[in-house]
Amino acid sequence: MPIIFDNTDSSNKEVFSAKRVGNKVLVRFTNNGKEYSYSDQRIKVIKEADSGSAEADNLVIPLYALDHNCWKCGYSIQIPTYINYESHLEPLKFPWDRVRLNKEKSDTEQLLHVFTDAGIEYYPVSVVGQNPGLDQLLAEQNPVLVDKAKMRKRETSRMPGYPYLAAHCPRCKVVQGWFPSVYYQINRVISVDEELPIVGSVELKRDSINSIGPGNTVEELWSYIPTS
Repeated sequence: MPIIFDNTDSSNKEVFSAKRVGNKVLVRFTNNGKEYSYSDQRIKVIKEADSGSAEADNLVIPLYALDHNCWKCGYSIQIPTYINYESHLEPLKFPWDRVRLNKEKSDTEQLLHVFTDAGIEYYPVSVVGQNPGLDQLLAEQNPVLVDKAKMRKRETSRMPGYPYLAAHCPRCKVVQGWFPSVYYQINRVISVDEELPIVGSVELKRDSINSIGPGNTVEELWSYIPTS
């Protein structure tokens, strides 16, 4: 098991898991306990999991908190989302690498801002609602975050044509959309280099990465992206 150093009380603690995600350390003190997020200025991981352990072989994808206002009643909702490179399951980390993202843009992503909102650059990223397999793990591993945003799988929809995870307003119960709404807002965040807080993570076993895959691409879903 990993050992962490907490500089607020100068103590070492053995914990069930401790994962570095960006500038945060996600700590779970017991097997079934809640995952806590700490600044890496406070918590240091001084002993990693054994290199041959299952934990060391896993891929950890951070979940970012996207502040969203209900389109109907204006209620504030915090939607947890992954932000991955579109072509594979590699997570983006702040500061966002816009140079790399621009190099990896498809022709569709190059032109999206012309046809929709000229104030936004669209990037080849994957967000919640875009990858059903990753969405399922997000919901299974982060029940508190999912319940807070009233996220649930919508089994049928004439829009995407596949089951997707979507938030619902806790006040008026209206669905807050799926991939296009979150994708639109995340691209605004990346365009202005805004940092988002990390509120959780999704952990994948290495041998399951290929079966989950990167998910649906923007090229496949672009017609659903809002115009404003």
